[in-house]
Amino acid sequence: MPLPSHQLTRYELDAAWEIHGGILTQALNLVEARILISFDEDPWTDSVVLNHLKAPSLVEIAFEIAETGGPGVFRPFESFIDHSQAATPRKLTLRGCPPPSAITDILLGYLSLTTLRILFRGYLATPYRAANNFLSELTIGAHTSRDDALAPQLSEIYVGCEHKTSIDHAAYLRTLHSLPVHSLKTAELLAHLGAGLDTATVSGLERLRQDGLNLLLLEGYDTKVVMVGWTYAKPY
Repeated sequence: MPLPSHQLTRYELDAAWEIHGGILTQALNLVEARILISFDEDPWTDSVVLNHLKAPSLVEIAFEIAETGGPGVFRPFESFIDHSQAATPRKLTLRGCPPPSAITDILLGYLSLTTLRILFRGYLATPYRAANNFLSELTIGAHTSRDDALAPQLSEIYVGCEHKTSIDHAAYLRTLHSLPVHSLKTAELLAHLGAGLDTATVSGLERLRQDGLNLLLLEGYDTKVVMVGWTYAKPY
């Protein structure tokens, strides 16, 4: 029985690019697509695949970054936006260990991004360094006005760490303080709390919550459920 591709509004499939391509050319009513390809077994690369796709009405994009990704890791994303002739998306979700400087370059280059979700994933100390380096990159020094914040457009920021990675919670608090209070509405941190959550940090986070920030700190098994939800535009 042939697949009624023209009826699809949401799509997820792990297959070779040739199969994806055949379906996507007919699925003109899609509002969400999750394209999974094993590049170890497929001659196509992520950049080549993106060059074959267009999304002029793009709202949200999510992709995984290899631990070895360098400063140019987002070039396929930028090329995809350009050739799609799309208004830039409002939501960006990343999974892996993207270079912190590359993340900030994206935020500076695409001011329409109001929601950022990052799931730091890796082994040993890699995700710990990447997560904490990202917080340092995003944080503005105390001498700098909030009006000069690196990402003044952000209204939602979600940071998650897999494999029980802990976070420097004092640095996380400084990061939240550095973002403009008039735009930041929601912040979620899903990571191993460890021993880094001291009294001063707890008090500072609680004051932000009292000031109206929708703040969630979570660890344990429930974090996996929440992080999976971050990568879907709509739960299935």
